[in-house]
Amino acid sequence: MATNPKFKINRGAADYSGSFDHDEKWLNRFAERRSRIAAELNAANHVAALIRCFFNSSDFQLMVQKVLTTAIELTKADFGNIQVLRPKSGTLKIVAQRGFGSEFLTYFDQVHEGEAACGTALQTRQRVLVEDVTCDPIFCRSTKTIEVMLAAEVRGVQSTPLTGPTGNFVGVLSTHYRTPRVPSDSQLRALDAVAWAVGDFMDWKRSMRCVTTTKFFEH
Repeated sequence: MATNPKFKINRGAADYSGSFDHDEKWLNRFAERRSRIAAELNAANHVAALIRCFFNSSDFQLMVQKVLTTAIELTKADFGNIQVLRPKSGTLKIVAQRGFGSEFLTYFDQVHEGEAACGTALQTRQRVLVEDVTCDPIFCRSTKTIEVMLAAEVRGVQSTPLTGPTGNFVGVLSTHYRTPRVPSDSQLRALDAVAWAVGDFMDWKRSMRCVTTTKFFEH
């Protein structure tokens, strides 16, 4: 029985089309994986640089500021701050910040459990992601908090708990965004690496109880 040449050509074109689609999907997956590996390598390099700084400097304030700068760069944030837990009062105190004015810093000078994103991270011991402060339940409990956030041009925020090697809670690392958004999965993985490093560093410094760092953790 004779075959239909036209049918064979059409069938062949369909086969090739399917092959091209498969190749394109494979290339897209490859590009995504390559991008992810590059991002993770970049984060690892940043963390390695931070750890070297930890061992080469006794200036606690300088070190936490470097950590904050790294976190902001890795998550492409607009602002950020690091807070330490003051055990006696059970509150969070800002020890490093970038981009905030006096109103924000005064309002968040002492944060209790359950207040805003950072206080919720303190309460739950888990990362808190808020895409838009104007409609998230965490912030809707306080009109004043929303007003302060908007005055600082903050719409999105994430707060990551900082813990020592034995699980001791030592503080919170927060990054903030002018537009409603939260960090991507790869940015959160990078943030985890930074949080791990600075959590160990802060726990170590607190345990040493030297004069230059005690003031950050007392009261």
